[in-house]
Amino acid sequence: MARITSSNNLVISYPANEEAHSDFLFKVILIGDVGVGKTSALQRFKYGTYSERMVNTIGVDFSYKTFKLDGKVIQLHIWDTAGQERYRTITQSYYRNAHGVIVAYDITRERTFYNVQRWLDDIKKFCGNVVVLVIGTKYDLVKANPHLREVTEESVQTLMGTHTSGKIVGYYEVSAKDGTNIDDAFYSLAQALKERVEKVEIKNCELSHTQNCYGNTTPLDRQTKSDGCC
Repeated sequence: MARITSSNNLVISYPANEEAHSDFLFKVILIGDVGVGKTSALQRFKYGTYSERMVNTIGVDFSYKTFKLDGKVIQLHIWDTAGQERYRTITQSYYRNAHGVIVAYDITRERTFYNVQRWLDDIKKFCGNVVVLVIGTKYDLVKANPHLREVTEESVQTLMGTHTSGKIVGYYEVSAKDGTNIDDAFYSLAQALKERVEKVEIKNCELSHTQNCYGNTTPLDRQTKSDGCC
């Protein structure tokens, strides 16, 4: 299960609207093999819903969610990328200026986990020092039928220990179907991003109504210099 302390007690839902002020805006990309459930996880996070008839993403889809974290208004701009090889070049172009990356694999399909290393290599090549979170999807299936599990937590821990590019803040086993750990995963990534900004480790995206920031280095109250995906 999760290797990060639950953040539910830190987060209060905040409805997004055009007039809402965002203290922090972060660009997050969601990557992983086709069919692992990236879009379903995003739908559960944003809308709290699940559909059995989710179609594969073609190219890249954009979504966002605004919420409060530690009294600050956070907006995540989330780019849901296609996992098919033929869209690889297209999706790689969206890595630019990312602050965080969620890498997804399917707990019931070992092959998708083996390919996580390839996705991490892309992060190293195109992003560098970003915050990385790994999620194993379809936890509801192995919870009901443990024999379906093909990826152990120990395997994930080993992978994380060998990956030095970027900052892997942890991993979650999630279920878009019943909601297990979905909110915790996204909120923990936001928490890690906010903390890195406060420690002047990545570019601050603190906004005014007149700013449109994807990694701008000039916040409202101070100048920060740090690494991001460029």
